[in-house]
Amino acid sequence: MLSESFALLGLPQTAPPSEIREVYMRKAQQCHPDLGGNVADFTVLVQAYTEAITWAKDMPCPECTNGWQTLTKGFTQLEIMCNVCLGTGKRGNR
Repeated sequence: MLSESFALLGLPQTAPPSEIREVYMRKAQQCHPDLGGNVADFTVLVQAYTEAITWAKDMPCPECTNGWQTLTKGFTQLEIMCNVCLGTGKRGNR
């Protein structure tokens, strides 16, 4: 369930994708099986992250209610902006 996924991550359902990813990466380092964690706990975390990030990416931009776009350079996420804000150079709140 979506609310349980966000609760596991310790985030509100309004959290932006960048924050969800940051929290997930921090928690993944704590419970990853290769780092001494439990496989079952890690599996639950991955499922929660997948559900939360899918939900968050479908949320509209709070500034202009358009969809979000992730800008990347290599493997580094630079920022998340809606398509309209991206065209105008205006930064989104997320």
